[in-house]
Amino acid sequence: MEDTLTILIGAYGAILSTVILIWQIQKERKENQGKIEILMTLGYPILNGDQQELTLIFTLTNKGKQSRIINTSPYIEFDQPSSIGNSLKPFNDYYDEDFFPLTLDRGTYKNFYFDGIAINEQMQPIDMVGVNKFRGVIVDTIGQKYQTSWLSIKQLL
Repeated sequence: MEDTLTILIGAYGAILSTVILIWQIQKERKENQGKIEILMTLGYPILNGDQQELTLIFTLTNKGKQSRIINTSPYIEFDQPSSIGNSLKPFNDYYDEDFFPLTLDRGTYKNFYFDGIAINEQMQPIDMVGVNKFRGVIVDTIGQKYQTSWLSIKQLL
């Protein structure tokens, strides 16, 4: 009887410690995973004291515990392929190769401003048949892809 109780207590301890170990590993993995929040808005920002024209604004915020490095600027992805494919890299003079790599430390954010009128002009000649939505996308150096929620294409055109 005493041996059976010892075996049951030992088995209970082994199972419990294994479950806790797996839970801790998953928790640690999730905490160290990249967590960049990307928001995309249309607006008329004030930069250097001047109100700008219609602007597409990407705000990247590092919500994870680890720094993340971004090598390229955000881009627009369509829900369906268009005549130019299923993505559009916004043209902008501000963000060239010298600006990147960009390090986002824990809790920091960075705004990217793209000329909304120029993007609209880029999209006008595109055959947009079937394209209803678009979203902003950014990819970090380890290939993790971060996306905004889908927006209606009518909001941009």
